[in-house]
Amino acid sequence: MTRAVMHFHHFQFKTAIAFNPNVILIYPALVVAWVILVKRAALNLRK
Repeated sequence: MTRAVMHFHHFQFKTAIAFNPNVILIYPALVVAWVILVKRAALNLRK
């Protein structure tokens, strides 16, 4: 999964899907989770 996510992040979609076809579902979920965590961290810094 790590290689698939790395290749997907670098826009090498064919290679990413070859490593793990589930990357199509996992990568967007990771991005959403990261955005939520960054927002929470930013709000905590403002307090």
